[in-house]
Amino acid sequence: MQEGSWGGVDEEMREFITTKGCMRVVLDREMDGRMDRVGCEVDEERCSGCFGCQIGREAECAREVEDWREDEGDAQEAGGIGDEEERVAFDQEGRARRLAAQREMELQTEGLVGIQGLEEMLDEWKEGCQRCRAWGEGCEGHGMADCTATEAAEIRKGVGIIASSIQWERFSCCFECGVPQAICERYESRADGGWKRKVGGSCQYRGVLIASIASIWARWSDRFTEWAQERMVEEGVRWQEDDGEAFKRVVKWLGKKTRWGGIESNKMCWAFWAFAAYCREIEE
Repeated sequence: MQEGSWGGVDEEMREFITTKGCMRVVLDREMDGRMDRVGCEVDEERCSGCFGCQIGREAECAREVEDWREDEGDAQEAGGIGDEEERVAFDQEGRARRLAAQREMELQTEGLVGIQGLEEMLDEWKEGCQRCRAWGEGCEGHGMADCTATEAAEIRKGVGIIASSIQWERFSCCFECGVPQAICERYESRADGGWKRKVGGSCQYRGVLIASIASIWARWSDRFTEWAQERMVEEGVRWQEDDGEAFKRVVKWLGKKTRWGGIESNKMCWAFWAFAAYCREIEE
């Protein structure tokens, strides 16, 4: 980024703060090189730019009607007051946008930390047995396939059920391993900012994510189900209480796409990282 002449503020930050359109369009273009975004997406909270567009259009229309009704004398008399009100409104909007920009940057930073944490967890859980790691037991020297622990057979069954029923949302991950395309070595970046299959590439985390989630789910059972459903409620998902479909409902949610740390991912990856953080928090 180059420093501009606008009070020492980067040109990109100036555009981010002053844009009348979607703030994420500017942010993704500058941080990720993404050129195809046109606004906030379905699974994202609308930024102040998108949220304010409709309000701004309505306010502009109302001002035009008001001006039309006023006679020339009233318009001239109110001119000074109108200029002051416009200046105050502009200053307030500028402050609001700067705060929104700061918060958006904080969210992006938090997301990047989360993505880094996800990769570290995948590297860790790739080694040894996921069941024994979830229970905090010695996991070296054997894998999930040959684990003889009491719950192992049931977890292996759960892995098969999840793997056969999960429906990954388009662009949410590599469909072979469930890991974001930005992380999976089966993919490489395209010039337009997307991803494509890499010739000779292969998943470095094949089987790790689902085996880990199944083990975590078995270890914390009701706690994980309740935690996941609380997140679903926060996102506006509703269902009939006590319908006996909690497992299917959560699996469906885990396959949904989410944008996290500037990359496209899914709820399973996010839950793998976030639930571990949640458990650490309540155990401290």
